[in-house]
Amino acid sequence: MRVAFTNPSDLEVYDLGYLISSGGIFSAIWDFLKIYCYKEPKWFVQRGWRGYADCDWWHIADYNSKVMIELLKYYKQHRHGSPCLTYENDEDGQDFHCSVCKTKHANCECTHRIWDAYLDKMILSFQLCDEDNDDFEWQREKGETMDEYTQREKEREKQIEEGLTLMAKYYRHLWD
Repeated sequence: MRVAFTNPSDLEVYDLGYLISSGGIFSAIWDFLKIYCYKEPKWFVQRGWRGYADCDWWHIADYNSKVMIELLKYYKQHRHGSPCLTYENDEDGQDFHCSVCKTKHANCECTHRIWDAYLDKMILSFQLCDEDNDDFEWQREKGETMDEYTQREKEREKQIEEGLTLMAKYYRHLWD
């Protein structure tokens, strides 16, 4: 039950504990102080000390999605190369060539374009997962039938699975 105080003399009737537990402005102030003066600094120290905070493991997928989106975007912009995704050995086994454009040089643009596309799919999958975590009311769009909604959600799940599968497959290639 929330108590609204319009008259300052009403505050004299109640003690502080009652005001905090009953809601109102004191409850809002108390919640703010509890989170930003105690919990946020505590979580900051925990992340520095052990690499994660208590709030991070409450919902690992949410925390991981937010972190991976930023990491993958930064990696894509600042990397110096791409893994050898399109290269095959020649018949003699001495040299290799690109399986897409058949060139023999080591710095083929095909592998860079393919790796960029894979990174985009990984980023998209984590963004979709993050949207799911932020929005607990998955509602249909205005005018959308239930079949259209179901089809859209299936496509969304397919994109998430594709990106997470690529992440699992190329996880050890995410270095520079």
